[in-house]
Amino acid sequence: MYTSVNKDVKNKFVKRSVMYFCISMFCAVFGGIYEIFSHGVYSNYMMYAFLFPLIGGTLYNLILYCFSRLSLQRGLSLIFYNTGIAALTIGSIVRGILDIYGTDNILVNVYRYAGVILVCLGVVFYAVDRRGQHKQ
Repeated sequence: MYTSVNKDVKNKFVKRSVMYFCISMFCAVFGGIYEIFSHGVYSNYMMYAFLFPLIGGTLYNLILYCFSRLSLQRGLSLIFYNTGIAALTIGSIVRGILDIYGTDNILVNVYRYAGVILVCLGVVFYAVDRRGQHKQ
C-alpha cells in the first residue's frame, strides 16, 4: 500500500510540473508571436512572462519533490499558490501588451502585488500544513 501511495504522489508532482512547463511554453510562444506582429516594438514583460510558471511552477514543484519527502501542496495552500502564479503571469502579459501598445496603466501593478501576496500566502499555508503533519 505504501508503495502505491508514493507512486500516486510522484505522479501528481510530475503532472503538476508538466502542466506548468506546458503553460510556460504557451506563454513563450504567445509572447514571441505577439512581438512578431508588434511592428518592432518589444516588451521585457511580454518576453519574460513565461518565467513565472517555469520557475514558480515547474521548478518549485521539482524542488518540493526532491526535498520535502513527497509531501504535496494541497487545499488552501495549493489554491493560493496557483492563483498567485497565474496573477503574476497574466499581469506580466497585460503589462507587456500595454508597453507594446505604447500606454501605461497604474492598475496593472495590482496583478504584481496580488500575485506576490497570494504566492506568499500559499507558501505560508504549506509550511503550516507541513508543520501540522510532523506533529501528528
